[in-house]
Amino acid sequence: MQPGGLVQAEIMSYHGGFETQVQMAVAVEPVPRVLHTLHDVARDCYDADLQASRPGAAFLDLAKVMSEPLLKAGHYNMPPLVHSLTPAAFADTSP
Repeated sequence: MQPGGLVQAEIMSYHGGFETQVQMAVAVEPVPRVLHTLHDVARDCYDADLQASRPGAAFLDLAKVMSEPLLKAGHYNMPPLVHSLTPAAFADTSP
């Protein structure tokens, strides 16, 4: 790695029988200011989700709440920012 270098990875692993997703980035300063700006926007989206997430919260409501800081900053994202488990993951499969 050299100054200004950026390494990104998406890691798909399994934990407790469920697939988990980790997206990470490691950067060596100095990096372009836009990376700091995007970090701040991503953190604002995450914090908005922490405030809104609760049992029974609708997926679309969480997606809207998480996208508000992104749109306010003048950015957009193609897929929803929130990930969720399908209801089938909690289905009773006992005989």
